[in-house]
Amino acid sequence: MNKKDMARALSKQTGFTQKDLTEILDAVFQFIAESTAAGEKIRIKNFGIFEVQNRAGRFGQNINAQKTVFIPPKKVPVFKPGLEYIKLAQGE
Repeated sequence: MNKKDMARALSKQTGFTQKDLTEILDAVFQFIAESTAAGEKIRIKNFGIFEVQNRAGRFGQNINAQKTVFIPPKKVPVFKPGLEYIKLAQGE
């Protein structure tokens, strides 16, 4: 399912137009991206947590060159699902 499909499904559920829902979804996703990039955690009860975690630097293998290379530390976005989300995904 993509954003357009989400807007279509939500439009059927709520009666809002697909255009309005697409704008709302864009705003929500932009807010989550900007907030987590600024170091904030976004907690949505019964759904999960969006956050950015620091990944430590490490050594890895460049298979093509047969060399050990250093992979620098970086920040990565992470979603931790909540218990209700997990139950729903498992069909409980």
